[in-house]
Formats: sequence, C-alpha cells, structure tokens
Amino acid sequence: MREILKEAETKPEYLSTTGGASQSDAESDSTTQTASKFPTPVMAWSNTQGKIINASAVKVEGGKVIFDMGGREIPYLVSDLSPESQGKLRECLGE
Repeated sequence: MREILKEAETKPEYLSTTGGASQSDAESDSTTQTASKFPTPVMAWSNTQGKIINASAVKVEGGKVIFDMGGREIPYLVSDLSPESQGKLRECLGE
C-alpha cells in the first residue's frame, strides 16, 4: 500500500481523477464502467512489477481504476496492473 501511495505521489497521472481524458475517450475505452460489480470488496491487486495492495475498486474511467484505500481514492492506470488483476477487473466490469 505504501508503495502504491509513494508511486502515486511521484507520478502525477495517478493523482488526477480526470486524467485529461475527454468524455468521448472514456466512452470508447473498453475499461469504462458499465453494468458492473462496483465497489468491489477489499481484495489483493498487483501491478506489473509484482507489488501488491489491498483495496476496493470503486470504478473504472478513462483507462484508470479508482481504488479506495482506507477512505482515500487513488487512481491507477489499468495498463499498469498485472494480467491477473486486469482479469479480475474485467470480471467486475462484466466482460
């Protein structure tokens, strides 16, 4: 968890909830929230570097998943999640 927060502090794209994406970008993104199972229960999520956090996924928009970590919402790029975590996210999206 600390590593993700530290990473969020050093990468401004993780801190922006809009990510600079327009509404049309979000609509065309295959990871945009649709009929889904959000928020998820708290579960383990890993990134492509093997770092693990325990968080609830609140929503997906503009290519980012919004994690709730103890009441703090942290945007994280879906593409930076491990293939396994991306699969969990697709299941939550109903894909």
